[in-house]
Amino acid sequence: MYPYILAIMSVFFWSANVVVGNALVHQLMPWQIAFIRWAIACVCFLPFTWKQLYKSLPYIRHHILWISFTAFIGITLCNTFVYYASETVKSVDLSLIGVTGPIFLILFAKLAGDIQLSKRQILGFLCTIVGLFIVILHGRLENIKTFQFAVGDLWMLAMAASFGLYSFLMTKRPVNISQNTTLIWLLLLGCIFSIPFFCIETFFYPITKDVILSQPVILIMLYMGIFNSLTAYLCWNRAIDSGHPVKIAMLYYLMPIFSAIEAHFFLQEKLYLSQLYGGMVILFGIYLVNKSTSNSNVEKRQ
Repeated sequence: MYPYILAIMSVFFWSANVVVGNALVHQLMPWQIAFIRWAIACVCFLPFTWKQLYKSLPYIRHHILWISFTAFIGITLCNTFVYYASETVKSVDLSLIGVTGPIFLILFAKLAGDIQLSKRQILGFLCTIVGLFIVILHGRLENIKTFQFAVGDLWMLAMAASFGLYSFLMTKRPVNISQNTTLIWLLLLGCIFSIPFFCIETFFYPITKDVILSQPVILIMLYMGIFNSLTAYLCWNRAIDSGHPVKIAMLYYLMPIFSAIEAHFFLQEKLYLSQLYGGMVILFGIYLVNKSTSNSNVEKRQ
């Protein structure tokens, strides 16, 4: 039960990412938002983990390719795509496309030969897809004729793919590196990889004093650094490491429900009855997947 609570906490915090992304899109540029949030997360987490950081150096050198690639995909790129998407897409739509991340996790695991799905899990998986379409099309099948992808939709698909790959890579975490040590290395490397992009973007779009010192921006960036970045990733990594990544990943489909509620209260975005119906179908799909048993190697990771 504990891993599921951690996963739900992560999804709740991440659901706010698309909301604050829309709120900051006219204040800061995407790489500026990304770098600042990861820098805050590192500053908050480093005092508690610097000893582990030093002691783990021999193991990190041995797994440098894995830790570097995972950090670049899951930290540097993944969430930055959300901020680019926020420029053209509303919060609820962002979360709806973003929840395709578990599809990519399952795809990567399947390609690696690490997973087998039961019939009930496949049915639950299909239910979540149906629920998403109910929400996207506002409960009307004829709306598919006028549905069009915006540039932001493609950015969110890239985000979903990178998050799915990140989650799959986390199932391959070296057993001799603890969760806390892994996370601080991911945060540090992800932040370092963001520096060149941050510098280039800031050169063309300087951060003004009025923006960076404004109370709303400060509060939002602190929330993103502490809860959206540090707390959410720590909870998600531990949940994924529980031995049931497929079942945990399905909880990611709760994101549109959380985002719709948050966007309604904070951004005054309209809620539709179809979002309620679609959310119920999504929850039923999650229930089916988590009631199933699986013989996959991923779910029985040593």
